Amino acid sequence: EWKFNPDSAELELDELKNLITEKTKFICVCHTSNVIASINNLKDIITLAHQNNIKVVGDGVAYMAHDIADLKDLDIDFYGFVEGNDITKGVVDVIVTDGFTGNIALKTAEGTAELYTDYLKSTFKDNLFSKTIFLIASPILKSLWDRVDPNKYNGAMFLGLNGIVVKSHGRSTSEGFANAISVAYDLCINNFNKKINVDIKNNLKFGKI
Repeated sequence: EWKFNPDSAELELDELKNLITEKTKFICVCHTSNVIASINNLKDIITLAHQNNIKVVGDGVAYMAHDIADLKDLDIDFYGFVEGNDITKGVVDVIVTDGFTGNIALKTAEGTAELYTDYLKSTFKDNLFSKTIFLIASPILKSLWDRVDPNKYNGAMFLGLNGIVVKSHGRSTSEGFANAISVAYDLCINNFNKKINVDIKNNLKFGKI
């Protein structure tokens, strides 16, 4: 266990160096202290860990109150736990969640997009002036809707299976279903499952998992 300095209440890198052994595979650390709100030097911790072929898991919940972490600059392996509002900020590339909460997050995002679309439509119908503005802004609004339309991004792959299985949204339109088929096609022609198997075997071979 990496304990903080009782005098400064800070995590010290030299103490971490003394704790690392050949058996160390992961280092789990808070980006920011939940007690005194001090921000740990995650960059130096990650550099030290990677020099010793160790993965780093960072807990960034408390850090979100200070700033959005630049994960590309940090080069961290895993970062969590992200808040619900971080999903759309692009804080992390992949968010891992259980099916229940993940489904709630997706449905809430879709419902919010539909709600604001209805608000916009209602507002533009208020009077002749707003209707005129709608005609002028239509190309921009269409571009915006294309970015948030769930049918444009339909199709999610089930992992852990020997074959390619893509889940389509139950409310998908014909366009959405076609996009799901396109996702399955791309996964097949790019041998996605085979690449996953090779990567897992290679990581097991070199002790990275």
